[in-house]
Amino acid sequence: MTNQIGEKISVSPFVNVDIGGLRYEGWYEEGEECCKDCSKPATAVPYSKAGAGVSGSGYIVAVVPGFGLAQKLPERTYLGYVTVGGTLEFGLGGRASFNVSGSLEKHESICEDGNCSEASVGASGSLFAGLLGLAELKVESCNPFASKSCSNLLAVGGSINGGAQLEAKATAKAFLGDDCDKSSCIDYSIGAIDLVGNVSGHVEIGLIKRSYSASLDGYRLSEPRFMNEC
Repeated sequence: MTNQIGEKISVSPFVNVDIGGLRYEGWYEEGEECCKDCSKPATAVPYSKAGAGVSGSGYIVAVVPGFGLAQKLPERTYLGYVTVGGTLEFGLGGRASFNVSGSLEKHESICEDGNCSEASVGASGSLFAGLLGLAELKVESCNPFASKSCSNLLAVGGSINGGAQLEAKATAKAFLGDDCDKSSCIDYSIGAIDLVGNVSGHVEIGLIKRSYSASLDGYRLSEPRFMNEC
């Protein structure tokens, strides 16, 4: 569903969007721990920890109309099983990449009294603005009788970028329950603005893979401005 939204937006010749599917996970852990409270047992005591989480990622590329192009080449199938597709981006514009996550965790131990669970929501990303250049071409052999069963025949691409980049992240934590002794908080940071430049390329032919990259040391335009730790 999320990637279908990205594909609809990417129909524009000035915007490319790729939203990865959501990933879910759950966990359970048990073991022994020592209580920080001196009034509790001095020896290690059993504990259990259970939780669940969800995460996702994606990117958005946009160019100034009349000063560039951002276009995903529609996939086409030849001979019934050879699929060809690609991406083309160049000109004056920007790129934003992001990661989001959320989790809920319950910790049970005689070291902790009462009922309290920890919930968190986080996001991180980077923003680049300047000159963009990217070209990708992929040729795959796909089984027409099995969905998403493809193998690479050829993948070639390269990119060159130069401009200003900023990174930021934030996490909000909340403690749920009548017996929580911790306060909710927000941890965040907005990094420095750096001038960056890089060039990269790759070629894949079957199992043969070659890649190269080079980058220029960034020139710092500003220092980190905002930061808070829980």
